[in-house]
Amino acid sequence: MPIRPIGAIVATSADSMSTGVSIRPLTGGRVLVNDPGTHRLVLFDSTLQHGTVVADTTSRTAKSYGDGLFGLTWFTGDSSLIRDRLTGAFLVIDPAGTIARIIPAPGGPHAVLDRPPDPRGYDQAGHVVFPAPPTYFLGLLSRDFVGDTLMRGPDSAAILREDLVTRRVDTIAMLQAPRVRQAVTRRVNGGRGKPALNPMPSSDDWALAGDGTIAVVRVRDYHVDWIRPDGHVTSTPKVPADWLRLSDSAKAAIMDSVRARDSTLAATRDDGPAPLVERRVYVEPADLPDYRPPFLSGFARVDAEGNVWVRENRSELVYDIVDRNGALVDRVRLPGGTTLAGFGPGLAYLMAHTEHGVRISTARIR
Repeated sequence: MPIRPIGAIVATSADSMSTGVSIRPLTGGRVLVNDPGTHRLVLFDSTLQHGTVVADTTSRTAKSYGDGLFGLTWFTGDSSLIRDRLTGAFLVIDPAGTIARIIPAPGGPHAVLDRPPDPRGYDQAGHVVFPAPPTYFLGLLSRDFVGDTLMRGPDSAAILREDLVTRRVDTIAMLQAPRVRQAVTRRVNGGRGKPALNPMPSSDDWALAGDGTIAVVRVRDYHVDWIRPDGHVTSTPKVPADWLRLSDSAKAAIMDSVRARDSTLAATRDDGPAPLVERRVYVEPADLPDYRPPFLSGFARVDAEGNVWVRENRSELVYDIVDRNGALVDRVRLPGGTTLAGFGPGLAYLMAHTEHGVRISTARIR
C-alpha cells in the first residue's frame, strides 16, 4: 500500500510549551493541555490561539497546580483525569476546564504500588489503565550480594488497571517486553543501576480506545489483539510487513557498529570525551531480535474511529492504520520532527519539537 502525507494543518498554537506536555482533545475542537514544565493546565479553543489557565502555581487554592500533576487522559464524557504525583490522588477536570472534584489516593491494603502509576486512559467500566512500573533491578538481587553485575530484565510486562471505587489493581494483559539489561552496582551502603543500550528493541505495543477497548499490537507476527474491558479478546489477522532476518553475524555487526559510532562520538567532541558515551554499557548481540521489528513500540494510538495507528520501523514518520478487523487500511506520513499526540473526529493532533519548545498543531487526517 502506498504512503501518503497526512492532510493539511488547520491550526497551530501561538505559544510554545515545554517538553513533556500531554493533551486531551475535547468536543468542538477544544484541547486541554498539561504543561508540567511551566506547572499549568491550559484549555485552548479550536484555533489553538486562545488559552484559559485551568490551574497553575500562582492561582488561588482552588486552581493550584502543585508540583506533581501528570498523566492527563480522558474520563467519562468530556471530562478528564490528571494524577497528582505527590499524593496519588486524581483530579477530575470537567468539560468547562474546572477542577470538579478529587478522587483520593488509595490507602491500606489496596495501596499495592509504591508509586502512583502513569494513567493512559479510562476503560468506561470503572478502571484507569496504565503500564506496570519499570523493573527495579536492585530489588531483584539477594540481600547478601555486594559487587557489580549485568542483569537481564524480564521478558514480559503487564498492562494494569485500577478500580476507582475499590482501588484494587489487577492485570488485564501481558506484553512481550524489549530485551533490557542493567549494569548494577551494590555496595554495603547503597547501590545504583545503569541501563544497557539496546539499539533494536523488539516489543509489543498498546493503546486504549475511547470505548475502553485495548489494542495490543504483537511484534512476534504483527497482528492486533483487541481486549474489551470484560477481558474478552479478539485476535485479528496479521498485518502485511517486510520481515528481515538477522543472523548471529548480523547481530554482532550491529553491536560493533554502535560501539564504533559511540567511540567516534566521544573522540570528536570539542570539549573532550563524552563521559556518558565512554561509560555506556550495551546489551549482548544475542539480545537483539531474530527479525527486524516491523514497528517501533511506544507510539501506538487509537483514533476517533477506533483504528489503531502503529509507527513503522523506518527513518520517516510513517504510521500503519489498522482497523478493528485487522486490515491495513492506510499508511500516513507525518511531518518531520513531530509526535502524534491524539485525535478528534477526522483530525490528528501533532506536537512539533523546536528549539524554542513544543507547538501543538491540528491536521486533517485526509
